[in-house]
Amino acid sequence: DPAATGKMTTRWGGFLDAIDGFDAEFFGIAPREALQMDPQQRLFLEVCCEALDDAGMPRASLEGLRAGVFAASYHSDYAQAIYGCRSAIGAHTVTGAAHSVLANRLSYLLDLRGPSVSIDTACSSSLVALHLAGQSLRQGECDLALAGGVSLMIAPELSIALSKWGFLAADGRCKTFDARANGFVRGEGCGAVVLKRLGDALSGSMAHGKDRGAWPVVRAAPDPAAKGGEFYGPRRSVTGGPVVVRPVVQSAAPDFGAEFWRQAHEVTGI
Repeated sequence: DPAATGKMTTRWGGFLDAIDGFDAEFFGIAPREALQMDPQQRLFLEVCCEALDDAGMPRASLEGLRAGVFAASYHSDYAQAIYGCRSAIGAHTVTGAAHSVLANRLSYLLDLRGPSVSIDTACSSSLVALHLAGQSLRQGECDLALAGGVSLMIAPELSIALSKWGFLAADGRCKTFDARANGFVRGEGCGAVVLKRLGDALSGSMAHGKDRGAWPVVRAAPDPAAKGGEFYGPRRSVTGGPVVVRPVVQSAAPDFGAEFWRQAHEVTGI
């Protein structure tokens, strides 16, 4: 019952194991500081280092490099919890719970000298992080970029709030672009990619793929002429969509017979 006070409409979710596990010594972080770090910060550090290992880039080789970090996250259950318990607040709470530190901590620990940006654009956060990383490389702001996102669910409040809007699928199944669609299923995870300009990647480290260009389409407002809409819904104008999408496609300039990525919001109607 979405109207039930303090209740969520689903019992489903995708959860990671052992999110409390962290090798603070490996990263040169004091144990007492690690205890007050948002688990999302810890997980992002670990996955980014795994991505660098996969790319054949030892940590020591990155010191002083013009490398950018573009880190995406949406909600910090940890910050909500820690600030809700005054007796648990300590000297490292500010940095441990701050959204901005998600990217900054990695840049500091690896001594990176490029942009360090933490990003929150809700559901599109990771795509926007990838877009900004690619843009930074093309503009010459950095020679290497780490882009990724992380999300953990350690408190129920956000799921309760999403339930009130009818966003969560009670049957635990996502049915995107389907007439049966009734919401989505939240899940935990972390992912990161190491990016270089194509010429640099081919001349050095292993290249898994190439970025032809990306431009996130983020529409958060209804048509001003439309009545009764919600700001998270699609624009009702029949011209609004093409006007936004056309320059995106032209910017990426893909061959329409070739593969390219598309992201669409699953709760948006078409």
